[in-house]
Amino acid sequence: MPNLLPRSQPAVCATSAAHKSRLALAVSLLMAGAAQAQTLGVSTQGNTGGLSIPSADVLETGSAALSYGNYREPKLRPGQREANYSLGFGLAPNIELFGRFAEYTVPTPTRIVNGVRDLSVNVKLQLPQLWQGQPKVAVGLNDIAG
Repeated sequence: MPNLLPRSQPAVCATSAAHKSRLALAVSLLMAGAAQAQTLGVSTQGNTGGLSIPSADVLETGSAALSYGNYREPKLRPGQREANYSLGFGLAPNIELFGRFAEYTVPTPTRIVNGVRDLSVNVKLQLPQLWQGQPKVAVGLNDIAG
C-alpha cells in the first residue's frame, strides 16, 4: 500500500542572520557595561587585587574588607584542606593594611591533623597620581609577620 502522508519538510529557522547579528551586538554592549562596573576584590595573598596578583588599588579610608577562601599555595602538597581568612582596612588616604591567617589541615580516615599555619600582615601605599590619566602605581610589603 503506498504511503499517502505528505513528506515532512525540514524546519526552517525564522531567525535571520541579520537578527542574530543585532542580538549579538546588543548582548555585547550590555556585557561591556557590566565588565566596567567592577569593584575591588581581595586576593588570596591578603590585599586588594585578583586571585593571586595584587593590584595598584587600595581600600578607601575607613572601609574594611573581609574574605575567606580555599586557595592552596603552589609549594604545598595537594590533599590538604585549605582555609585563608583575610581582614583589611583603609587606614588613611592611599594606605591599606591587611592581616591574613592561612590554615592547612590534613584529613586522615580517623582524624584531622594540623598542617601548616601562617599569620601575615600586608601593607600597601598607592602613590599619588601627578597628572590626569596617569596609571595607578602602588608599593607594598607582603607577609611582614609570619
